[in-house]
Amino acid sequence: MSYPFEIAGHGARLSIEVFNYENSSAQNISDANWLKCRVVLNIYPFSGNFDASFTTQDFVRFLDDLRKILSELSGTASFLTDEDTLRLTVKMEKTGGVQISGIAEVSDQTHVTLSFSFKSDQTFVSQTYRELEAIVLQFPVKG
Repeated sequence: MSYPFEIAGHGARLSIEVFNYENSSAQNISDANWLKCRVVLNIYPFSGNFDASFTTQDFVRFLDDLRKILSELSGTASFLTDEDTLRLTVKMEKTGGVQISGIAEVSDQTHVTLSFSFKSDQTFVSQTYRELEAIVLQFPVKG
C-alpha cells in the first residue's frame, strides 16, 4: 500500500508515493526516519518516475510551510531533501494563483536533471496539504 500526495496544476502533476520506512527496526534516530518513496512526474510533454528516499522531517517541514502560506495567502513553501533528489517551491502569488517550480535530479548510471515550473491555484494546494497531512500522520518522525 502506498500513501501519495500530489501537486497538480495546469498541464502538470507531480506526485510522491510513500511506501514505508526504509528500516523500521533501525535503532539510530536518523536511520529510522528514512522513507521509501516514488516520485511520478507528468509535466507536459515529459513524464517519468523514479524511486527516492526522503526523511519524515522533509515532509513535516513542507507541511508546516504549506500551512503557513495557505493561512496567510502569501509566501513560499519548500520541499528540500537531504540528498537533493527533488527540490520544490510553491509560491503563493498576490493574485491568488500559485507558481510551482522545481528540480528533479537522478544520478545512477546516468545523470538526469529536469527543471520545471507550472501554474496552479489554492484549490490544488489545499488538496496537497490534506494528502500530505495524512502522510505525516501515517509516518511520524521517530525519536
